[in-house]
Amino acid sequence: MKQRILGNILNEVPANHSADPVPFKSEKRPNRFLLPSAAALLFASLLGNGYFLTQMSDKPPKDAAFSSEDLKKQVALAPVDEQMNNVTAMASLLKNDSKEMVILQAEQLKQLKDGEVYQIWLIENENPVTAGSFVPDSSGHGAVMYEMNLEGELNWDTIAITIEPKAGNKAPEGAVVLASQL
Repeated sequence: MKQRILGNILNEVPANHSADPVPFKSEKRPNRFLLPSAAALLFASLLGNGYFLTQMSDKPPKDAAFSSEDLKKQVALAPVDEQMNNVTAMASLLKNDSKEMVILQAEQLKQLKDGEVYQIWLIENENPVTAGSFVPDSSGHGAVMYEMNLEGELNWDTIAITIEPKAGNKAPEGAVVLASQL
């Protein structure tokens, strides 16, 4: 009876199955290390964020930025060259500790030739020190922020702008086009 039943089972193959045995398919189990690893990473991230939040200060460091209290001078530059009569230019000098910053904005500047730049000079006792350079946009607007790290007490008496053949000159080569006493 056993052979007859087994013989019938083994010899009879349903029409929708092939005679070849179907390979055993295992059910995919989640990796047993995945969940604990993700939990550990999340916990470490929370600890790190908590540490950085407790260490952050509400006030930025003093040397990181200039404030309105650091404003030492603000002047309008006057045209020296009559081609610059309609130019408007404002310069601000800021100082905190040993750092000094020059901020200059100008409008209605004439366009320059290729390679030329407007260069800003701070002058003390006829000794010029560069304070940045810029090229105006197509509508004649130009601006520069230049931070200088200088030693000692400097008392600038003049700010001037020249047109230079190239940026980075150590001494003025071009004529002064805008200037103001400080």
